[in-house]
This record gives sequence, structure tokens and C-alpha cells, in this order.
Amino acid sequence: MLDNSDLHLLRREGAPLKLTEEQAERRLAIFGILISLFERAYLLVYEESMSKHTRRMWQSWEDYIREWVRRADFRDALPGLLEGEDEEFTRYIRQLTEGGRS
Repeated sequence: MLDNSDLHLLRREGAPLKLTEEQAERRLAIFGILISLFERAYLLVYEESMSKHTRRMWQSWEDYIREWVRRADFRDALPGLLEGEDEEFTRYIRQLTEGGRS
């Protein structure tokens, strides 16, 4: 994020609407990395019935995922980012984007 500060990825409102082609490509690459991390966390940690310890780990990840899902630029990129990803993970992310943006 530090090397890509011009993308304003640490701001809640996201990057300015006008990105150069190169900036848009970098942003998409970073979003792809985030989706990979989120999917890995989902596959390794998420369970329907979680112990207290596992629930605590998952809630930390879920908070971070929700933070990104609140961003319009991230949500707009999701259809392409979720292509070929785990079906359950994709369903989980879509549920967050449809009704879980609190």
C-alpha cells in the first residue's frame, strides 16, 4: 500500500474516480491479491460451527473483508475477481455485498 499511495487504498472512500490505465491495473492487481488472501483465510479458518478460538480468528478476518467490501471500487471489481474462486467463498462474499454492508 505504501508503494501505491497514489491509489488511496487506505482511505475509506477509495481512489479518485479518474485513474490512469496504469493505476487501474495496479489497483486491480492489489484487489486480486486481497481476494486470494481472503479466500485462503476462508478455506483455512471459516467453519459453520467454530470454537471460541476459531471464531475469534475468523471475526478478525471478517472485519477486514467487510472493510474492503464497503468500498465501491472493490465491489465493482468483484465479478471479475471472483471468477474461478471457491464456490462457497464466492457465495459468502456476495452475501456480504448484498446485505452485509454494515
